This record gives sequence, C-alpha cells and structure tokens, in this order.
Amino acid sequence: MRLTTRYLTLFLILIFASQFVMAGQSGELIKGKIVAVNVQQGVFLVKSGNNLKEYRVNIDTRILRNGASVSLSSLRPVTVQDFQPALIRLNEKGEVMEVRVEYDVLPIQVKDVNYAQSRIKLLLLNSNTLLEFNYNSKMNLVRNSQQVMLKSLKVGDQGLVVLGLNNQIEKVQVRHYEY
Repeated sequence: MRLTTRYLTLFLILIFASQFVMAGQSGELIKGKIVAVNVQQGVFLVKSGNNLKEYRVNIDTRILRNGASVSLSSLRPVTVQDFQPALIRLNEKGEVMEVRVEYDVLPIQVKDVNYAQSRIKLLLLNSNTLLEFNYNSKMNLVRNSQQVMLKSLKVGDQGLVVLGLNNQIEKVQVRHYEY
C-alpha cells in the first residue's frame, strides 16, 4: 500500500512538473531581422515579413549570439543594409524570453560558378574549406559595391560571405581587383 502511494505521488509530481515546464515553453516564436536597437530604453525593432514591431527586453531575457550570451547592444545591425536574422521567443504574456541571433562574416574567394545549375563554390580563406551551395533569389550578391545577379560573379573574386540563422547564406559581397 505504501509503495503504491509513493508511486502514485511520484507520478503526480512528474505530471505536474511536465505541465509546468510545458507552460514555460508556450508562447510564440518569431523569426525576423533586427533593424534597430535602443539600449537606453531596452528595446529593439524587428521586421518579420511586412510587419515591423518593437520588443522590450527584461531582466529575465536571454540574448544569445552563436550560442554565447551577449548584451542588447550586440543585436545592432551590422551595417545600414545588413540586419541580423533573429529568433525571438515570447512567453504566453507576450514578453521576450529569448533572442537568438546567428551571424557570421567569413573571408572568401570565388572558386567556381556554374551558371547553368546556379551553383557557387566558395573557398573559406580562414579555414581553407570549400562551401558549395545553390544560388536563390533571396541571396544578396554584391560585386564591386553593386547589387548583381549570379552571372556577374567571377572566379577569383574575393570578399565576404555573411551567414545567418542555421548558417544560411544571407549575402556574398566580393570585389574583383584587376592589376
């Protein structure tokens, strides 16, 4: 009898704890780009689709970049045209619980461009590894400070690749130096 009561009590505690954990994880997940940050007011502005919304951080908000804890000021746009892609987790009251940004800028050299298959091979200069991917129209290609299409990239161009959430390519920015 005592053993049954213990198991029943343990079972009820586990059910209660799982409900508590699930309640803490409920809420909304927003994917967007952080377009502005006001550190003094503790707010940031996110563009998600066609919506632009301001969010306020609080003492419990976790802010992470590439898995490491950072301050609100780290969410600022990299340039006036390059915004950090972010995942914002809200609780059931609409308060910001977590902001996760992944943004990496790596030096590259264009090694191959297959125009027929829309494939690009980039050499990551800091690790000497090849990054091969399919071009899509959402990618931002910039060559010699001008927005271009795939056909304008040339083997030998050097510059930077900007990686966002889940290491998705956000931008390839290159220059071609002719001597």
